[in-house]
Amino acid sequence: MLGYIQNRVVGPDQRWLIQSIGTRTGVYDPEPIATEMIRHVVQSAGLDGVKRLYAHVEPESPLMPSLRQNGFAPYSRERVMVANSVPEMASAPGVRVQEQADVWSIHQLYIQTTPREVQYAEALTSHSWEVDAIRRSSGHGCCGWLVTDGYLATGYIRAISRRDAHIVDFMISPEHRDLFPHLVATAFRHLASLPSRRIWIVVRDYQSEFIPFLYELGFGIERAQESHVRYTTAPVRSTVLQGVQAVVNPANDPAGRRVPTFFHGPINTFSPAMEGEVPGEWSQRSRGAANHGT
Repeated sequence: MLGYIQNRVVGPDQRWLIQSIGTRTGVYDPEPIATEMIRHVVQSAGLDGVKRLYAHVEPESPLMPSLRQNGFAPYSRERVMVANSVPEMASAPGVRVQEQADVWSIHQLYIQTTPREVQYAEALTSHSWEVDAIRRSSGHGCCGWLVTDGYLATGYIRAISRRDAHIVDFMISPEHRDLFPHLVATAFRHLASLPSRRIWIVVRDYQSEFIPFLYELGFGIERAQESHVRYTTAPVRSTVLQGVQAVVNPANDPAGRRVPTFFHGPINTFSPAMEGEVPGEWSQRSRGAANHGT
């Protein structure tokens, strides 16, 4: 076997995430093998009706050329911070547990706080914030907390709890940055009551102002990574039209009516494997790899 590639199906819309890549080529260049395996995944995803593929790799990863040759484009950078256990903190007032009716306001907060190019690449809907759906699809625990101003969410934090670690992400309205310690305190108070495990928190580049506070809590940066997306074309069934000759009487032809038009314009080393499982994602099932035998 010269190499393998493994993908996960993530999110409610069944998008694919490249989870790991490994090659065994000895003294030979592993890049052609990696490039061909990624090409196979892209082709398989397109035939399966998948619209988007994602990959998270370190900025200097040797996989970058293989991703670019297969049409992947970067859209965001982030840092993954880690602590060996959940910091002990007291709950803060004004923060409450997420309810099902909150998904719309949480999605509006996402639209407000996330750069437009990231929104286009991620193409998330309000269903992405349903904690019950995440629990069902991933098999992991999930809980969210938020602060609201009337009907609008001004801050949100979410934790996905696996057996080995908690994975936390967050969003804060620019006008309410002071809410971040309150959200963290309430979420960590709950997580600390669970069996002890590591905790990861994903901080995107446009959230870097919160890194000093996390340093004070004992977090350290484990790694930086870039998020990449590759768009595919879903297969469609073509229709063959057969011409039919017909005699039309212009006098019987009804007057044409105007039809409204709706136009919407404008992984680190090759061997033995790529990066491990990426924090911040949840899987429903694993997709098979392309194995190349020697």
